[in-house]
Amino acid sequence: ADGHVISLENEGDEFIGQLPGHVNFRVSTLPHPTFTRKGDDLFMDLHISLPESLVEFRKSFVHVDGHKVKISRKEVTKPFQVIRIIGEGMPLASNPSRKGDLHVKVIVDFPRKLTQ
Repeated sequence: ADGHVISLENEGDEFIGQLPGHVNFRVSTLPHPTFTRKGDDLFMDLHISLPESLVEFRKSFVHVDGHKVKISRKEVTKPFQVIRIIGEGMPLASNPSRKGDLHVKVIVDFPRKLTQ
């Protein structure tokens, strides 16, 4: 996560008569156009149409790591409803085989005017 420090002990320059120092890296996360990160969890917005929100929708998108994520609902979806997808967040620093969650905020795109 942003601000996390990775330390490599005794990996710094060596000099005669001195122990090697430590090398410290501070993680700085670049902004992503789709996802934001808070700890191990990811957050994103997903746009759907008004008819999709009232009946059902099926969508897919590309995750940060490149794999395809599918999301669907067969019931009414409220504007700004958040759908949590367990295990689709970022790897946990303490256990990289486990992942945080992905929180998808549904944005319902209303039509600008009604047609017959």
